Amino acid sequence: MTLQEAYDYAYARTVESTFANPAGAQHPNYSVEMKGQGDLVLSEPVQATSRLIIAVDSPGEWIVASDDASALIGQFQKGRGPATFAIAPGAYRVRTGGYEARVSVVPGAGGTVHSSDLVLRAPEALGLKGSRRPWTFGLAAVGSPSLFSDAPWLAGAEATVRYRTPGWGPFNEWIAIARLASATSAQPQAPTEGRLDLRIGAGHTAQWGRVELSAALMLGLMGVREDNLPSGPRGGVEGFGGGRLEARLSLGDWAPFVFADGGAALVRWDSGRVLTWSGALGAGTYLPL
Repeated sequence: MTLQEAYDYAYARTVESTFANPAGAQHPNYSVEMKGQGDLVLSEPVQATSRLIIAVDSPGEWIVASDDASALIGQFQKGRGPATFAIAPGAYRVRTGGYEARVSVVPGAGGTVHSSDLVLRAPEALGLKGSRRPWTFGLAAVGSPSLFSDAPWLAGAEATVRYRTPGWGPFNEWIAIARLASATSAQPQAPTEGRLDLRIGAGHTAQWGRVELSAALMLGLMGVREDNLPSGPRGGVEGFGGGRLEARLSLGDWAPFVFADGGAALVRWDSGRVLTWSGALGAGTYLPL
C-alpha cells in the first residue's frame, strides 16, 4: 500500500461520511515534501494463514479490532451476503452498528461470525462533531385553543431543551418543555385563562441534509386557571398525554423550527373531571449554546 492509495481511501471515505453534514462535505488535503522516484510504500501485505468469515446477510459497515480493543485491524463496507476477510490468527472483536461479537481465528482454518453471535452493546457516550451538539435549547411563540369552550385562544411562549442520544433504537432523543400561555378579552367581564405546561418525552429524529423531522411521545402536567366566571374562578393541576411533531432547518448553530402537538388532558369542570383534547401550534428557533 502506497501513501497515495492511503490518501485516496481517506479522501473517499471522508467525503462519503460527511456528505449529509449541514455544514457540507469535508475534503481532506495533505502536503508532502519528498525527493525521489516512484510511490512511497507504507506496507506490503503478506500471505494470510487464516480467514475471518462474516456470515451475515444484511449489508453495512463493519469494524474488526483486537479482543482488548487496543488495535484497529480493519474497517470496511460489506454488501448483502457473506464476506471473507484475510487475517492473522488470534482473538478479535467484530462490530456493526450497535452490535458486537467476539471470535477466535484458528491458524489454517479461520473463524466465522453468524447473526446469532451478535449481541447488543451499550451505546458509548461520544462527542458529536461540528455544529451537531447533543444538547440544544429553543424558544418559540405558541398558540393554543382554550381547554374551556367559553374562552378564546391562548397565546404565549415556550422553552424547549433537547438531548440527542448516541446509539440506536426507535428513540434517539429526549425532550423537555416549559410553556406559559394566557388569554384575555377586551370585554372587562369576559372569561380569562392562564396555563403553565411542563412536559417531558422521548422521540426519534430523522435527517435529510439540512432538514430534520422529529416525532415524540409526551407526558406532563398543566396548571390551569380560569377567571371571570359566574360560578367563580376554577382551575387546578391536570395531567396530559400526547405527541409532538416538529420540523427543523439546520443553519449551523441556529435551527428555525415549526411544531404541532396534541393529546388528552384530564380537565376539572363544574360537573367533575372530563377528558378533553389539548393542542398547540408554534414556531421558533434553536439557539447556540
